[in-house]
Amino acid sequence: MIVLGLHFGHDAAVALVRDGEVVAFLEKERKNRIKHALGLDFSDVRDVLEDAGLSPRDVDYCAVTSTQDVEYCFFEPERLSFVFGGPAIHEIPSPLWRRRYGDAEEPPPGAGKLEGLRRLAEVYSQPGEHRYKKFFRQYGHHDLATVSSLPSIEDFATHPLWEGPRTLAEIGATDYRPLLDDDFSRSFHLPITLTLDGSRVPGALFSHHYAHAAYGFYESPYRRAAILSHDGGSTRRGYRAGLFFYGEEERLYPLAPHRLPAGWTYHVVGRDIGFGSIGGSGKLMGLSAYGRPAFFDPAFVGNWWDGPRRGEEKHPRRWFDHMVDSARRQGYDLDALGDPARMTE
Repeated sequence: MIVLGLHFGHDAAVALVRDGEVVAFLEKERKNRIKHALGLDFSDVRDVLEDAGLSPRDVDYCAVTSTQDVEYCFFEPERLSFVFGGPAIHEIPSPLWRRRYGDAEEPPPGAGKLEGLRRLAEVYSQPGEHRYKKFFRQYGHHDLATVSSLPSIEDFATHPLWEGPRTLAEIGATDYRPLLDDDFSRSFHLPITLTLDGSRVPGALFSHHYAHAAYGFYESPYRRAAILSHDGGSTRRGYRAGLFFYGEEERLYPLAPHRLPAGWTYHVVGRDIGFGSIGGSGKLMGLSAYGRPAFFDPAFVGNWWDGPRRGEEKHPRRWFDHMVDSARRQGYDLDALGDPARMTE
């Protein structure tokens, strides 16, 4: 079986999996030399297929995801694009699709159709430099009003156990066994039909964090595991910042949104020490396993709803101030703070 994986968001990439093994891979930034590049072209997919000695007709299924609520953009829709639904609803069942659209093969008019850009159009219409514009610069010569696209989907299924504020202790005391249900766990994808150079390929568009959890679990040596996904952002409600999962054999079960502020903390600290608003969190996470903690304070442990002021006490700004104050008290030389040219100091 040949499965094509497409990630359209920042750090866009293409992967090809044959019988469970990755046989070819391309990250967009390595090709166009734009760090954190957004978006995919048919040429990206073609390069990966050629690397594996395959053609579009050899692909059996596809899996798609994205990030940051940025649209799926199709510059040559007859060669690379997809629609929600289509024949894939019969090959890749989705309880979420069934609840939303019943047995229909496509969404109702206006829902999930090819349409003009919204968010990226706003990005390009703003004066000055928007942080996403430079990651999508390779498409700047296009008239974005003519580019076909589908809206990003960030919110899939939810559950009453996920409603309202919950501290980590409250999450830990909750019985999530009702969510060990295949109908619920299969509600984090929607069926799609991919057009690939004239071929029609059944596939699924997955929740961003479901994709994170799948990568972590299926690449691990474990048959059963507790899984935590967490992004560089954060939120006090919903699950766009990440989820707790349980994995067993081939199944992934989303159990609860954790509402941790750690990702947002990495983002704020990375920005304030000079790494910029995109990429700084990733650079800091790469260093997180090194050295002895010099600034740890148990008052900052918890999620947005822990603490006497229910989130405010854990705000990343407070952590950054605590870290700088602690560094001064411990005699650190802070002259290089905020200067990327002197970052290694």
